Amino acid sequence: QRDLNSMGQLEQTETLLAHTKFLLGWTEYFCGVLQPSERTERLRRAETQFRDFLQLEPKQAFVEAPSDWFDFGSTLQIRAIAGLSLCQQGLQRPREGSHGFELIRKHAPLSIRQLVPAWELNGLLFVEQYETALRFLIELEKTRLKPSLEPSEALVWQAALIAAVPLLLAALGGL
Repeated sequence: QRDLNSMGQLEQTETLLAHTKFLLGWTEYFCGVLQPSERTERLRRAETQFRDFLQLEPKQAFVEAPSDWFDFGSTLQIRAIAGLSLCQQGLQRPREGSHGFELIRKHAPLSIRQLVPAWELNGLLFVEQYETALRFLIELEKTRLKPSLEPSEALVWQAALIAAVPLLLAALGGL
């Protein structure tokens, strides 16, 4: 009986620790976004927390992690992948950042896939990568017009475009 109780407590503790890493990753990410002078250090710390949560080895390249490593049925896993991708964007590693979002686009449920464009765009805006965000929006608009896009996905892309244009214009000096 005692061994079963200990195993149950250990399992609960591991779950709590994983959830803590997840939340700490997001805390560090948003602190980095809100405090530009500490951005790089905070994003690196967030990256570490998300990698720990996803059980990626410190030296393991994110882009080399196979899709079956992740549980796309878990909202926390998907959001941790998004968090890690946002960190990569903010640390000027666009290939790694795009990789995570591409994994989500390919493997996550449709209701979550629809959020990816807004996550990517917000991530670029949060770390003041306005020119990259503008290029992203131009690509977004081209993609939105492709007939292969689901109607609900097209609406999400259009909403992201409408929401971002005033921010980009202001940030780029009112083009």
